[in-house]
Amino acid sequence: MLRARALSFIGWIILSVWSSTVRIRYVNKEVPDRLASEGKNFVYAFWHGRQFLLFHTHRKSGIVIPASESRDGEIQAGILKRFGFDVVRGSSKRKGDRALLGLLDGLRRGKNIALAVDGPRGPIYEAKQGVTYLAGKLNKPSFP
Repeated sequence: MLRARALSFIGWIILSVWSSTVRIRYVNKEVPDRLASEGKNFVYAFWHGRQFLLFHTHRKSGIVIPASESRDGEIQAGILKRFGFDVVRGSSKRKGDRALLGLLDGLRRGKNIALAVDGPRGPIYEAKQGVTYLAGKLNKPSFP
């Protein structure tokens, strides 16, 4: 636990410094901004392993995002919390039902959620059905 806290703090510092050096160009940002101004929530979709810049660009947003139950997931959860995300624990491999319920609860509370579309099991950069299925069943738009 102490190790995970220390590593998540170090990771948060590194990501904060790195993120401040990156030039960001948003594409079609007006769509989710408009939905947010109308009080509607939605699902963000991203590639697994490519979320680090999102930590900075969406910090303090309260987006609900899952982190695995593993030791690495504990570090990731600590980093996410420092950036102001709401974290639910669980993954497709372990305690996925708990993570899903946490995501659904976040949507009910009016928050946006974010999920990796290619999942932790891969293959990398191949979108799985989970995000589109969830967004469709809940009648929520999804954005990359």
